[in-house]
Amino acid sequence: MLWIFRYFLVFVSFTNLVTAEDQCRIEINIRGMALKGFVFKRMTVAAPHICDILCEREITCQSYNFNRKEQICELNNRTKDARPENFRSDPAWFYIRRLNGRAPLGSIPKLPARSCREIKASEGKNTASNKYWLDPSGTGKAVLVYFSPLYPYVSNFDENIVNNVKVHYSVNHFFFWISSKPKSIFTDDTANIDECTNGTHKCDMNADCHNTPGSYKCTCKDGFQGNGTDCTQRFNTAVFTNLGKSDSQGPDSVGSHYTGQDHNGQVTVSSGIQLWNVPHTGEYRIEAVGASGGYGQNSVINGGRGARMIGNFMLTKDEIISILVGQKGIRGGVNKNTGGGGGGTFVVRGNNIPLIIAGGGGGIKNMSEQHPGCDASINTTGNAGSNSPLGSGGSNGHGGDANGQSPGGGGGGFYGNGQGASSGSGRGGKGYLQGGRGGHARGGFGGGGGFRSGNRGAGGGGGYSGGNGAADEQFSCGGGGGSFNNGTNQQNECCFNSNKHGRVIITFLQ
Repeated sequence: MLWIFRYFLVFVSFTNLVTAEDQCRIEINIRGMALKGFVFKRMTVAAPHICDILCEREITCQSYNFNRKEQICELNNRTKDARPENFRSDPAWFYIRRLNGRAPLGSIPKLPARSCREIKASEGKNTASNKYWLDPSGTGKAVLVYFSPLYPYVSNFDENIVNNVKVHYSVNHFFFWISSKPKSIFTDDTANIDECTNGTHKCDMNADCHNTPGSYKCTCKDGFQGNGTDCTQRFNTAVFTNLGKSDSQGPDSVGSHYTGQDHNGQVTVSSGIQLWNVPHTGEYRIEAVGASGGYGQNSVINGGRGARMIGNFMLTKDEIISILVGQKGIRGGVNKNTGGGGGGTFVVRGNNIPLIIAGGGGGIKNMSEQHPGCDASINTTGNAGSNSPLGSGGSNGHGGDANGQSPGGGGGGFYGNGQGASSGSGRGGKGYLQGGRGGHARGGFGGGGGFRSGNRGAGGGGGYSGGNGAADEQFSCGGGGGSFNNGTNQQNECCFNSNKHGRVIITFLQ
């Protein structure tokens, strides 16, 4: 029987592997530092010791980063010794190397090293094995290589005959042979392969490739962030506005309003609602502000005030968040002594799941001083205006009522429309699920109720639940809309926004 043998030989020369400082190595947590770019698992934990336990359960875990404030644990598949260039200053974090049961870098297929130099840096004097797993190009396919002690000190390029196979070797190089044909799969210094030039690198299209001895480094370009192999547009804070639109209908397009801002290119508009493509998975702080109500020219008070609602939310990369920015109610061109209700501001994720909603202020006919019933509520129930008890507007996400003589329209809620006249002016605002259009006349986009023409009743504010429309009385106002907040670390304020459109501010936390 004919047997065919294929020989796989790898020769490596390591020098100066043991130093005095390697004789005793003690790890402590290093405050204000974190290893970046080698996180393979990220989670929220209650305490640092849990992060240590989780690291010990993962065979590939070499070290971890911990954020005390946010209680975030990041497991790394490298140590700071292996990748000192990625060990960065960050005051919110601390770093610690795994102390118990750490698998040496390159010792198992699941934990291949990128180069000989990386193994030496990571393991120091502990590089005693004669074989390691390497993945020089980062393809995910590890190769088992053998470190030969036969030629530990070779200063110049040479040729030898080993087992009748011609081999090439030099200091800090190893070569890979199939039969008698040598193929260099990695060189550490002299015969370096330039992956950046030959196109074998894995850098993102928005990253720059930098050749290094035996490997390469990917760095995201200006304006982008990530680990180099996955770069997305840098995002810190974005402010969503009414896009220059006023009155009862929403904007038609983004135009140039967000040019040069962090969310430029991430937003489209559909039926007045802005659709934002989330750029990164992580925690975001969202601030929603409802629009103010309109007011008659004789009123001392400038319309009911919109609410401000703030909370933290976990969002996922590429999910679509729907944002309706409320528009303020307006007084009429002829009917100058009354005003429409302000629109609520809505932030909603897929399948119409509300995240945070800020109620809009009620419209005012004439008021000489602030009245809490005119302002938006931080509770889910809308207000009833100046002539009814607080908290008796729309409830459970439905629209507000329109009671009394010649009233303005009730504000729209999340699920349903506000009450109002069936024709002419004084119509209720539309609910969010019905499109959020403001009621006729001059109710703000976001469900603001319209005022009744002839300088009569003012409209209620839109929101999670709509505020009631006001009856036609000399001193009166529509009720502010209700609000909703499903976030953590909440900060809510009922009476924040006066005589302005609403807005949404989204900040990426981590």
